[in-house]
Amino acid sequence: MTDPSAALHQPIDPRALRAGDYVTIVGDSGSDFAVVKILATDAKGVHIRMYQERFPSRPLQVDPEMLTLGPMIPSEGVPLSIPHAPFRFESFTTWGAVLLARGGVVGEHELQGYRFWLEAEGGYF
Repeated sequence: MTDPSAALHQPIDPRALRAGDYVTIVGDSGSDFAVVKILATDAKGVHIRMYQERFPSRPLQVDPEMLTLGPMIPSEGVPLSIPHAPFRFESFTTWGAVLLARGGVVGEHELQGYRFWLEAEGGYF
């Protein structure tokens, strides 16, 4: 039997991600790391929420209760956060996602942007 935690902290194919998973990616500055929550997946890609917290090295654990959203446009000293964004698997792969935690709960409030995207028949990055 395979240890389910064995995949943690390893690069992950975005096609293997599930709603509620947390991953780390290289942050928007290129010299730090951000935490992303997977809101949903579909046949074309992943829908993410990127939190504003940045870490000088890739974190091995994080308390989801401490993650926050800030401005969607980065400004001096305030990192970018994204409540919802859809990415094709191929695009998301370039971020070098590393699995941080499996199976968090996706709250209905977190899916608001995703629901708007569905209604608008939106595209992907």
